[in-house]
Amino acid sequence: PPMVSRGTFFSSLLALFLLCFCASTRGDFVETVYTAVLSPDSVVPSRSGTGGEGIAVCIYDRNISPPSLDCEVQYFVDDVFGPFFAGIYRGSPSENGPLLYEFEVEIDSNFRQRFILDTIELQDEFTSEVYTSKQQEHDFLNGNWYIIISSYDYQFGDIRGALKHQHFMYAKMNNGDVVPRIDENEQTNSRGLAVASYSYFDPHKTANFLIMHDVANASRITINEGQSREIGAADFVFSAASSPLQEAVPYTSSTEEKLLNEEQYMQISSLQRPNGEVRSQLLPIDQLPPVAFTARLDGLSVLPDHVSTIARGCALFSLDCLTLRLDYLVYHTVSSPTGAWMNLGDRYTDGIKIWPLARNEGPIYGSRILTADEVIAFYQQRLYVTIESLVYPEGEIRGQVSDTYNYYAYLTGTQLTPPVTTSAVGCATLRMDEVTNKGRVLNYDVHFMLKEYEEVSVELLHADVGLEGETLHSLGETFASASGTGVFLSNSEVNYVGTQKTYLQVGEPSNSGGAGQLRGQVYHIINPCPFLTSRPDNDAKTPTSSWERYEVPTYIEWGNSSSSLHMLTTITLIVIAMAILHL
Repeated sequence: PPMVSRGTFFSSLLALFLLCFCASTRGDFVETVYTAVLSPDSVVPSRSGTGGEGIAVCIYDRNISPPSLDCEVQYFVDDVFGPFFAGIYRGSPSENGPLLYEFEVEIDSNFRQRFILDTIELQDEFTSEVYTSKQQEHDFLNGNWYIIISSYDYQFGDIRGALKHQHFMYAKMNNGDVVPRIDENEQTNSRGLAVASYSYFDPHKTANFLIMHDVANASRITINEGQSREIGAADFVFSAASSPLQEAVPYTSSTEEKLLNEEQYMQISSLQRPNGEVRSQLLPIDQLPPVAFTARLDGLSVLPDHVSTIARGCALFSLDCLTLRLDYLVYHTVSSPTGAWMNLGDRYTDGIKIWPLARNEGPIYGSRILTADEVIAFYQQRLYVTIESLVYPEGEIRGQVSDTYNYYAYLTGTQLTPPVTTSAVGCATLRMDEVTNKGRVLNYDVHFMLKEYEEVSVELLHADVGLEGETLHSLGETFASASGTGVFLSNSEVNYVGTQKTYLQVGEPSNSGGAGQLRGQVYHIINPCPFLTSRPDNDAKTPTSSWERYEVPTYIEWGNSSSSLHMLTTITLIVIAMAILHL
């Protein structure tokens, strides 16, 4: 019989466990999605009182060079004003700016085009301007781009809408996503777009949808439970199937969880196709999945020789145990980075590079499908991140990936109330340390980038997601970072942090708790693979098993099994796997 190595055997066995026992937590967190609602009222000068409306969904890919922008638009304007033209422009809501990119596809009721954001030259009658990819990214992310659909009669636009980071979710509906699949000979060109804001409180758990589509004889619009390629029951039936349609949808804790896990889809049925003519998953925007591991990056952690640098960073890692997909955010302040890597090695050694991150410049949003060995390395805390530079080609800053800092915050403008469209972003890692006579020590490390370099305050506030809170502690005034152990939490404040009822806010120093530019709810990390745990050093009470004699760098914590049946099933799988491999 063929011989199977111990490493291969246990990697295969781990993969089997993951598929059998782990719940999936999905998320398109890596995508940068901006949306626009187009109307005559937004045209400059305004065309208020005339007909027309539209929705645009644009997905920005910053991880390719040059970056790209994929825009889909669904609209309606009385076609007596046609033919129509469409373009992306630069400018504030009150001005008419230069045309950046023209849609070269047919401007039908639904159209889509992907643009490559390379350096372009903007010219008018008197001036010329070189507009680089980096400048374009800055303006786009800060809400200074807009879309216009225009005709010969209205050169300033029939409808217009600014691209913003303000909606909570979206759907891009088409024939191809319908289940069961529509035969190719019977497919139509019907499309639809939907966007929605979401309120956690006041009103309680409510989504406000705007839906536009071109489905002929539409009969029903529903939100159903189910992942892609699944058919599920309707969670909500809209009051009409017309386009455009605006309607508030109430959510419960159960349906909210389905939404955040991408386990809801929107479907539009017609008289001809009562089982669905167009469909799409409902996709949350800028919602970081639960984080399993964190890292703090600095020059003192670089090995074998420490680096003296003011550059810092933080990293958040979300792991889906069913698909082995890793989503991550790495934020850093290294100037002119030349490389960004995941490395294999413990915190006391200089290890080896194993794969590059999605890009060098921060913030780095990326994803990767892991091997079973890489999952084990995460739990053994044998992975670390390095950011390289011209001055320090072996790494200017480094951070070990672990669960040591077991609280985190993802700082964005979308978490403010109301949401703010901004290129600013940041992250924080925290831990509650020893109890003193002043209270429990909060060990915090906060890093962020604002759209303009300015001094701001960083504060810890008490409130649920979506509510304005009261300031508990000021972490200081700074331009980019705040770290320390000088904050002491009372018993009630410890409870607030532990129950995820606190958030960090970056705002104006003169206005405590207000005028926020960034906000991030403080969450506890989770273990997405409940039978795997990181092994603490020198812990005599750590449970062990016969896995140790196979030199597997992790273990099953049997005491956490939810039932004897769970344990029995696990043991049965081990026996089956061994039998198969030794046949």
